[in-house]
Amino acid sequence: MFPNVETLLVAFLSGRAELAGIPVVVRLPAGYDGTSPTVVVTRVGGEFSVDDNLDRALVRVDTYGSDKTRALDLTGTVRALVWLMAGTQPPVTDVSETRGPNWLRDPAFANANRYTTRYLLHVHVR
Repeated sequence: MFPNVETLLVAFLSGRAELAGIPVVVRLPAGYDGTSPTVVVTRVGGEFSVDDNLDRALVRVDTYGSDKTRALDLTGTVRALVWLMAGTQPPVTDVSETRGPNWLRDPAFANANRYTTRYLLHVHVR
C-alpha cells in the first residue's frame, strides 16, 4: 500500500502544539481571504524505488500569513517540524529539502503573502 503522503504530513503538522489554531490543509478553506495564517500541503511529484521499497514523494508546503514577515515566520516553524519527521514518524524514513523557502504571490488572493518550500519525503511502502 502506498501511504497518502499529504494526509501523513497534514496529520503530523496539525498535531503539533507549535501550530495550534493554524489550519493545516490540502486546499484552502472556502471563503479564505488570503490574510490568515494557513499551511497547505500538496504532493507535486516523486517516484517509487522498487529496490528499497520507498516512495520518494515530492511535497510542496505553502504557508500563508497576514504579511511577509508572518508568512516567513510560519514557514520557519513548519520547516523545523518537517525535519522532525525523519525517522520519528513511520513510515517516513528520511526528509530532504529540494527547494528552500521562496516568496510567491498567490494570484487567486491579492492580499495573500505566501512562501513555498519543497521537500522530498522517503516513505516506506508496505
